[in-house]
Amino acid sequence: MNPIPSLCPGNADKYLISNMNKYFILCVDTDPEILKAIEQDLDPLWSQFGFRQAKTIIEAQSIVQNQYLSELALVICDQVMPRLTGMEFLTSLNTKPETENVRKILLTAQVDKELVIHGLNHRYLDYYLAKPWNSQKFLDMIIDQLTTFVIKNDCDPLVYRKTLDNERILATLVENRVEKVPKGFLNYMENSSETLSKEIIQELSKLPGIMSVEKIHRFYAAGDIIIEENSDNEFLMFITKGEVVHVKSLNAGKEQQLLTQKEGSLVGLMSFVSEEKAFVSCYATTEVEVFAFDRKTMEDVMRSNPAILALFSGLLLQQLHQRLKKTIKVELKIQETLEHLDSTKRQMFEKEKMAVLGQLIAGIAHEINNPISAILRGAEHLKKSIPKIVNNDLSEPFVNLGSQVFEKAMTVKSLSTIETRNRTRKATSFFGSASIARKMVPMQLDQKKYQEQYFKNSGDQLGTIIDQLTHYYQTGNFLRNIDVCSHRIAELVKGLKNYTRHDNETMIKSDLREGLEDTLLIFTSKLKNYTVIKSYSPMPLVECYPGKLNQVWTNIISNAIDATFQKGKLIITTGMAPQDKENTEKVQISIEDDGHGVPNRLLEKIFKVNYTTKRGGSFGLGMGLALCKQIVQAHEGNIGVSSKAGKFTRFTIQIPVVSQTKKQKI
Repeated sequence: MNPIPSLCPGNADKYLISNMNKYFILCVDTDPEILKAIEQDLDPLWSQFGFRQAKTIIEAQSIVQNQYLSELALVICDQVMPRLTGMEFLTSLNTKPETENVRKILLTAQVDKELVIHGLNHRYLDYYLAKPWNSQKFLDMIIDQLTTFVIKNDCDPLVYRKTLDNERILATLVENRVEKVPKGFLNYMENSSETLSKEIIQELSKLPGIMSVEKIHRFYAAGDIIIEENSDNEFLMFITKGEVVHVKSLNAGKEQQLLTQKEGSLVGLMSFVSEEKAFVSCYATTEVEVFAFDRKTMEDVMRSNPAILALFSGLLLQQLHQRLKKTIKVELKIQETLEHLDSTKRQMFEKEKMAVLGQLIAGIAHEINNPISAILRGAEHLKKSIPKIVNNDLSEPFVNLGSQVFEKAMTVKSLSTIETRNRTRKATSFFGSASIARKMVPMQLDQKKYQEQYFKNSGDQLGTIIDQLTHYYQTGNFLRNIDVCSHRIAELVKGLKNYTRHDNETMIKSDLREGLEDTLLIFTSKLKNYTVIKSYSPMPLVECYPGKLNQVWTNIISNAIDATFQKGKLIITTGMAPQDKENTEKVQISIEDDGHGVPNRLLEKIFKVNYTTKRGGSFGLGMGLALCKQIVQAHEGNIGVSSKAGKFTRFTIQIPVVSQTKKQKI
């Protein structure tokens, strides 16, 4: 959850606009620590309710008066406040139509029982809370109060069932819908469907002449179609015997059984009343007998015998009530299933991400291990060489020469093999020893000026002097290696830190080329046998989630490496996308490999969940590119792929420079 700032009238509107919740909770207290504690204890509610806080009654009154984007649902106010008491403020809310239904909670450390009892009895208060409080009991109480509020004031309290009291909301929803049925018209709940059916049959048997039961009685054999889907239906049918099944046609000629009805049920009700095409087909699964009423017959029957009207209405309302409860249960089950599927999908995405990340971490570990090993070797050598330098018995000229050798070794790169061989050959003629010449050349002491000044008259001491100077050279050389390796480790760690950055809830402006570079750095060990061509054109900073886009680059580059079998060419191009019809400014990133390509018949499938082209030893859940598409679309962008068998595969991503939504769930 984002930290919620303390608000005064000046910045209240801004905060409301950013949250856009229908209702908000107002907390009034002079102590910032109390406000912070309440905010933390009610954290589970902030997904559906806004939070406002005030340190004075005047500030609270201003917030209440300016509630135009969100409606006040509940107030928590401390009793001890300057100018007005908490009770006086809460009481004033009851005098205004727009706030009289607000739930009111009094908070104080000093209990005035008479005041509290008076407030509760006269409905100035809905609850009293003493300081200090139990966090869980406090949250439960607020949930109970908010549940009461949305049940009484919101036309669709079902929206809040996850945050508030689910059982109360569902029970109230069913109760309210049942109560809308006129009471006293028929006590249909007191009779079973079987009882109502028998009474209807008895009354129908009393019909005179042309409206006699024989005129409306129909028979169907097992398997007969009673009502056909998408056809006109002119009859309302009352089953007196047998069983009827409702079937809905699906794609590819398949059918789904929806409902089975038995004796005492009404068939064809919705299409008969609405005069629309039948939504489902109805089949007889056994021998079936029905009373079939067309509109005129139904009117004549109801007009001739009011008792039948009451019985039919009772049966109808009873069955509608049962279907309503079943529909609510089915709706909840569908929501639970969708939530489960969404959770499973996220878990599979995470599994794919962790699999790729695991491979990358192994490569990073290998990349870091090499310079660390070099540093350890250098440190071990320094332990031995530094004492020898400190305790040598060289004369002052040779000590100064050793210092020069040390400094050169710290800064000058090593000679090439060919140059070393040629210079060693020349130096051998002067020093009279190939082994001495091979030591002098790397230290670059084979030059004539050094020969004449230092070594011409060294005699038998030449070998000892060169060994001492070699210690200077090796010490400088190892320090230079340690410095290079340390910078390499720092570069890898920085790249890994940037790559694995945690995105904020809001987008930030970012240079996408930096994310590409961080991702390439992570792939260093896998790209050793690749030619990486980067063509970066100037482009502006983009409002995005950099960490999420790094996942896109990672999945595409990882796929390219798998497609080229660890060796090949990778081309990364960035720049501005061509203008579209809406003239939206977009950046474009393309990542191309020279692998075996993707057949045209498979191109349209590669962004689907669970589809993978990886076979054999390559790991793939078919989530990587599906995740890429989801992330890019959440950035209001698009991703496409083009390929030519045996030549290349190129992914192209376009993302708007400025986001229109600013915040998307990914």
